[in-house]
Amino acid sequence: MKFVSLLTLIICLCGCQTAPHNPKPTRAETISALTTVTQGLTGLSAQHTVKYCPEDGERFSADMIWCPDHKVKLEWVE
Repeated sequence: MKFVSLLTLIICLCGCQTAPHNPKPTRAETISALTTVTQGLTGLSAQHTVKYCPEDGERFSADMIWCPDHKVKLEWVE
């Protein structure tokens, strides 16, 4: 009985582990994503309207120059 009380006390004091905090995307990333989706929905050609990161292939709007994650220059989708 003493062991159960001690175990309960330890669990109550330690609490539960929370999920890791995932940072929110930046304003530039959100605008870039919305621009890319809008261009796709309006039927604009992807050529020279979308850029991509050569590191992971993530796409960004044409007005962005550098990948915010990898700090490399974005390239045009051909």
